[in-house]
Amino acid sequence: MLKGYIKTVLISLGCGAAIFFLASFTNEAVFNVNFFRMLETMLFIIGTTGFFIYSFSKNKILNIIFQTVVMIASGIIVPMMFGIIEFNWAWIITTSLGIGISYPIALVITYKIQKSHLKKINEKLSANKE
Repeated sequence: MLKGYIKTVLISLGCGAAIFFLASFTNEAVFNVNFFRMLETMLFIIGTTGFFIYSFSKNKILNIIFQTVVMIASGIIVPMMFGIIEFNWAWIITTSLGIGISYPIALVITYKIQKSHLKKINEKLSANKE
């Protein structure tokens, strides 16, 4: 379990580093070290909670709800902790709606893609048995 947790968190942090690297070419003033620390902190929190949520719960609906709440909370609180964003109700509402709508849709799409891939794998396995 520890090995899986470390792998999940490192993949999350690595994706954040890659995103930061590519985004830093567009505007070096915005994408500074403080922004990178904020991004990595958010992804550590999201990766950690995601690992434990999906490890211990098999209910997809609850998993989506819990992970969405964690993403919204970290998307609001962590940037304010690092001084990237000031407290602003419009920003909080926009962030909440953006994450609250896009994350569940992305997960539904991901589940459908995984289901079709598993179906193809099962078909190949059943063909190999014959």
